[in-house]
Amino acid sequence: MEFVTVGFQESEGVNGREVVWRGDSRREATEAKLVLTAVGIRCRQRIRDGIWEIIVGEADHSRARQELLAYEKEQRESAESSRAQEATNNPEGIGAVAGVVGFIIALILAWFVQAGTLGQEFSEHFQVAGHIDSVAMKGGQWWRSATALTLHADPGHLLSNLAFGSLFGLLIGRMMGGGLGMLAILLGGIGGNLLNVSLRASDHLAIGASTAVFAALGILVGYAAIESWNERKFRFRNWQPIIAGLVLFSMLGLGDERTDVGAHLAGMLVGLPIGIAAFWLPVHIAKKPAYQVAAAALAVALICGAWGIALSA
Repeated sequence: MEFVTVGFQESEGVNGREVVWRGDSRREATEAKLVLTAVGIRCRQRIRDGIWEIIVGEADHSRARQELLAYEKEQRESAESSRAQEATNNPEGIGAVAGVVGFIIALILAWFVQAGTLGQEFSEHFQVAGHIDSVAMKGGQWWRSATALTLHADPGHLLSNLAFGSLFGLLIGRMMGGGLGMLAILLGGIGGNLLNVSLRASDHLAIGASTAVFAALGILVGYAAIESWNERKFRFRNWQPIIAGLVLFSMLGLGDERTDVGAHLAGMLVGLPIGIAAFWLPVHIAKKPAYQVAAAALAVALICGAWGIALSA
């Protein structure tokens, strides 16, 4: 809260007393009075012709003025510090919408290939080469952890992941920029698939971007949790991001027998540390186009490279 500088006035005699502050805000006048009272300066608050005034004894005028000016400076510096901290924690990264558009285009293009746009034979090869196969992945075919993210069982499966992925992606893009946001989600999805497969003892087949979607949820929860805990005060609201994440997971991550709950949980677990790391992302990185373009190019290269290996293996 800042004092308006125009509130500080030159001396005006009033029966041995002087006006030290003048302004049109009752709240600010009351605040000025409290500041002076706190340091032991007797004062009086009044309104005259719609203008609030703080009056002090003539002997206290100089000290009162210095106290109010010092308080104004302290409040101004505190406000500037708060804005700087908010900018650091909420950098408003650029390209959030562009990142989401890229995500949507990638999934739709893959769906058209699945649907046989390039021929039925290629479509079948595309799906066989790209799906999660725990046996093949444990044998070294790591690229399936990336390619499987672009495949879907049916339109409903695709639309669900597009909807939630776009929402979470937009939020993450606003935190760290569209390019870095999409790269973080992709890495979370890849890591989630690798973790899920490594923990399975039996054969496991799967497709879908949901692992990446839940990695995005994990990123959001991790970021919000560390932002809350960074205040270093134990409050119930410190736990709210984690509780919200668990509630969302229970609503979205659990389903029928076809739902790969393990992949959803693995994606969220991998996303958590990514979100925590994102909290400390320097502001200039989130706002600089070159970094975002480079990150987006790396994400595209990862997906295209994985598919290149898969289709030629």
